[in-house]
Amino acid sequence: MCAPYLVVDPLETVLLPDLVHPESCVRRFTSIWDRLKPIAVPRSNRGQYILRERIAAVRSLQLSLEQERVMNPPPATEATRSKVFQLRIARKAGLDTPRTYVGNDAETVRQFVASCNRGAVAKSLTWFFDATGKFTFTNVLAPNALKSDASIACCPMIYQEYIPKSFELRVTCVGRRIFAAKILSQDNARTVVDWRRDQFNLNYEATTLPEKVERKVIRVLKELGLHFGAFDFIVTPEGRCVFLEVNSSGNWLWLEDRLPLPISNAIADWLCAHRE
Repeated sequence: MCAPYLVVDPLETVLLPDLVHPESCVRRFTSIWDRLKPIAVPRSNRGQYILRERIAAVRSLQLSLEQERVMNPPPATEATRSKVFQLRIARKAGLDTPRTYVGNDAETVRQFVASCNRGAVAKSLTWFFDATGKFTFTNVLAPNALKSDASIACCPMIYQEYIPKSFELRVTCVGRRIFAAKILSQDNARTVVDWRRDQFNLNYEATTLPEKVERKVIRVLKELGLHFGAFDFIVTPEGRCVFLEVNSSGNWLWLEDRLPLPISNAIADWLCAHRE
């Protein structure tokens, strides 16, 4: 089945349908997916203003057309951007999560890190991506990383216990369909801490989740109000499956290039289901 579609990219000049009188719109949208990825903020005030206006127009389009099917409604997407909120929902669903401190009180940060017998990692609460391609990754804290009170107080961060890995899991959910992939991150020195550092030079394996983990993943997705989510897990040498986070706009095409995981087809099926 073929279905017409429109991609609205805030980085490009796109003529939007009528936002004031949506009933007069020539195009009729019956499903929509809010999938705004990290964008490098323009350096000029003019560029920032134009980007902000385009994003506001796209958001208005979503909220005004009363879609029959909305893959990840904007309020749910916005709430899910909070990694602290995600952790609370994951624990509520019964998933194992890392010990975590979020804040910028220097003494408390040091005490928390000292209590992590196997070390600790630090990561940002939000993404950072600039025009030069710089991106923030998860990093293990070096012994001298917490010397400066001013540096710690400058910006709140997520501090978590370091969890040894046997491998990692990328679990992509589309509705109630689950596609799981093993990430053999420990085979590459660059990806031991964060597999995104060299994700295209890693080995992957298609796998299945234990039924009880699948149920918990679906519950998290439902509690967050999402229909699509890309989950990241650590699997320890002892077999613990530890939830890290869920990305409501996570990538999947690189996995489809490697593995028999028809994620794109599942997304298309979900968006077009009402047309049947």
